Amino acid sequence: MSQDYGIKTTLFQTGRDLDDEFLTGNSIMVATYAALFNARTKFGCISQRAEYVPLEGIILDDAHTAFSNIRESFTLSVQREGENATLYFELCNLFREDFDKINRIGTFDDILANKDTMIVTIQPCPLNH
Repeated sequence: MSQDYGIKTTLFQTGRDLDDEFLTGNSIMVATYAALFNARTKFGCISQRAEYVPLEGIILDDAHTAFSNIRESFTLSVQREGENATLYFELCNLFREDFDKINRIGTFDDILANKDTMIVTIQPCPLNH
């Protein structure tokens, strides 16, 4: 495909360092969603500046089919009962004050009491640079 358009490409390879041609901007990297969206991505995080690879752009092919994969990569699941019950309630209590601040403590308590089965999406605050 890259030969058809004259665009140099590099394939992402699990277990290998990022290609120098890609890092110097001389080629486009082709990778899976899992390579980019995971907790241990080789592209790093902005908070880890020494390992951070600034991307100029990302083209997502068939993005609508990848939403569940991306969400799963950033979802933490801890079972309410069993060996992780204490951890579950400790994590829940981390958010109690925040729900109270937005006048949603009732919703929070309903979720904990299994009266409401809604999914709560938590978005991080933007980093201050």
